Amino acid sequence: MSLKNKTVFTMEVPSDLRKVKEVERVTEKIANLMKLKEDDKDSLAIAVTEIVANAITHGNKHDRKKKVTITFEYSDDTIVVTVADEGAGFDANKIDNPLDPENLLKESGRGIFIVKALMDEIKFIKGERGSIVRMVKRSKRTGS
Repeated sequence: MSLKNKTVFTMEVPSDLRKVKEVERVTEKIANLMKLKEDDKDSLAIAVTEIVANAITHGNKHDRKKKVTITFEYSDDTIVVTVADEGAGFDANKIDNPLDPENLLKESGRGIFIVKALMDEIKFIKGERGSIVRMVKRSKRTGS
């Protein structure tokens, strides 16, 4: 990503699942500014909303006093989204594989697996005040 052409936008939401729709709208606006192809717009929106919902539910445990911070850093060809919560953190290596036979019928547990498939890169970081998920999507622009 070219640093000289980078735009940064940060938003903070309380740990309320009703705020996920607001995050989705912002994500879609940024995807439109980047002129992403429809598939990439959808992938980005699904990934960001899934990780924000996880931060609210699993990280901050729906504690409305705790915030989720979403930062979008984007240029013409790449977007980096970081989602930070104020929870206790987790070990990404201990997440059950949803394709294992004993997990196939579970109602949850597929979100991170799906996000890994939709994004070009994903990294889980233990921050000072919670977990940070860093996702990268390289764009396929409309008209290219």
